Amino acid sequence: MSHEEEIVSEEISSELEAAEEVAAASEEAAEEAAEASEEAEEAAEEAEEAAEESQEEASEEEASSEEESAVEAEESEEVAEEAAAEEEAAEGEATE
Repeated sequence: MSHEEEIVSEEISSELEAAEEVAAASEEAAEEAAEASEEAEEAAEEAEEAAEESQEEASEEEASSEEESAVEAEESEEVAEEAAAEEEAAEGEATE
């Protein structure tokens, strides 16, 4: 092999080695991107689950609050009825 052929061969080898390094780096970057994408997907699923749980809790709290309000209204009505009955009884005694 002549000196020129040796130089060309070395240049080709050097370029081939550089291309292999670029390919390896690209493959590694692709793997990292796939991993990051998978992690982002998992995070999105977790966020969706958390939002659903939060919505369920809010609905349960609202139902509980409505139930408490209904019980309080019923109790207030009973107290008002008792007060009215006592007032009628007092009026009845006053007229006697």
